[in-house]
Amino acid sequence: MVGDCIIALFGPPFFDLEGAEACRRAALAAERIMELTRALNDGVAMPELRDIEPPLGVATGLHYGPVFVGRVGPNENYTAFGSVMNNAARLQALAKRDEILCMEEFVAAYADDDAFGPPREAKVKNVAEPLKFRALR
Repeated sequence: MVGDCIIALFGPPFFDLEGAEACRRAALAAERIMELTRALNDGVAMPELRDIEPPLGVATGLHYGPVFVGRVGPNENYTAFGSVMNNAARLQALAKRDEILCMEEFVAAYADDDAFGPPREAKVKNVAEPLKFRALR
């Protein structure tokens, strides 16, 4: 957990996953998180959430690439650092509610072009080139 964000790593420390499998697992996790979040809006599990406006939703950014990983900080939490992490966070900030945006490296590793919408790009702060991404269908 990072503030109101959840970061998940699909790979380290389990390096036996191929890129396509890691990306498919990440996409499936994102879809399930979105479904669970939407289901909370019916108020069955948590009545206080029924009819809230706007309804609960989740915005997701997925990226694939190398990162530095290890146990850091005072609690020695296992985490990752690098531009892949930073750009995933930037992409998440661009996503609308219930939208899963995927960097072009993620799309390439996923290896199923039909799973994604058309290419998009956005200029973001502190990055020279625009982010290039696609929405998961």
